[in-house]
Amino acid sequence: MRTKIIKGHRPEHIKRSNRLTILMELWNEKFLSVSELSIKSGLSHTTIHKCLLFLKSQKLIVSIGHGDSSEEGGKPPEIYQINDSREYFLTIHISSSKINVGIFSVRPILLGSLKKNYSYSDSLKTIWDIVIDLTDKIILDNKIDKKNIKRISVALPGLVNHSLGIWILNPWRPDWGKNINVISEITKKLNINCDVIVDNEFRFIAQASKKKDCLEKEKNFVLFGAGEGLGSGIISEGKLKRGSHFFSGEIGHMIIEPNVNFSCACGGVGCFESLLLIPRVIEKIVTLKNQFPSSILSNLELKSITIQKLFEAWNSNDQLAVKVMEEIVEWFSRAISNLIVTIDPDAIFIYGIYTEAGDLFLKRLRNRIQSVFYSEFPKEIHIRFSKLDELSALWGGAYNLTERLIEDINFEENK
Repeated sequence: MRTKIIKGHRPEHIKRSNRLTILMELWNEKFLSVSELSIKSGLSHTTIHKCLLFLKSQKLIVSIGHGDSSEEGGKPPEIYQINDSREYFLTIHISSSKINVGIFSVRPILLGSLKKNYSYSDSLKTIWDIVIDLTDKIILDNKIDKKNIKRISVALPGLVNHSLGIWILNPWRPDWGKNINVISEITKKLNINCDVIVDNEFRFIAQASKKKDCLEKEKNFVLFGAGEGLGSGIISEGKLKRGSHFFSGEIGHMIIEPNVNFSCACGGVGCFESLLLIPRVIEKIVTLKNQFPSSILSNLELKSITIQKLFEAWNSNDQLAVKVMEEIVEWFSRAISNLIVTIDPDAIFIYGIYTEAGDLFLKRLRNRIQSVFYSEFPKEIHIRFSKLDELSALWGGAYNLTERLIEDINFEENK
């Protein structure tokens, strides 16, 4: 977890630094005793006791009783942990077809989540109504007082001005309008006055990937997902990149194949996202059925053709599936090659529906990139499937809120 650095050698600087050190040791463990904290931090028992007294006064930690005595006997040690009920986080993810809402403690620990699908015909008012209903229900289910929700994250599709909390544009739903003040809408509709952060969904997902996918040495990576739409989150030197105009990560609108006869929702032709949309892929299968009459896919009714059926057929060497998937691999390889020469990451994580294509997909993708790369493909660049699930944007929001909480803590004595 990123922490703020407290510099200086004056006594008050050292005191604040020690308090932060002890807090972070407890944040990274379930619970610890004074002796265990001393071993981990290198601080004396006396210093640790003073730090713990201050942290308890700020309701940041609690004592949970006494542990077991050592083999030599003696008084059982007092055990401390983060005060998980100090406040709660509400995390919201509005994707292109569903809404997920989660409640987290400050560590963060997921206490509960709810979701509901919505249709393309639903208005923005309906979306806000769903958010309100899910929020009210999850607060009730978890017996949480609404006033104890101190921070909220909102993950959204499309262009988002993170600094101002403005939803600039959802290209899939232009009828919802532009430049929506999400912070104002959320606090007003939920009747919660608290810290709210707003960002593109894939930037939150990348922050979850940083915790759950990355090896310690992987400070530069790109996470992108494809399915209903396509987007990415870029982490450089451990920090999320948004760009000067919040376009960073919009690789779905990278032009991959300009010689197509259909346009993207953004108005462009040949966008990566438009090539990989599931309806587009299924349409491709249907157009090829007559050329491959013996294919498993050719014998399916239209309503039975799914992306999962395509993956199964491909892994069985079905020739229609091979034809479609090799084209998809080509598009992925072009996009990833562009990312490599632009960003030069340690790793690239693929998130979403294409993780179900299996190891064959990764193998063919690596081979194709190697064959088209202008130089020897760096073996140190790892291409892997992400381990994340559909709650990843909620987790990314919670990690972000935890970091903001720590940054907001005043480690000085109250005057």
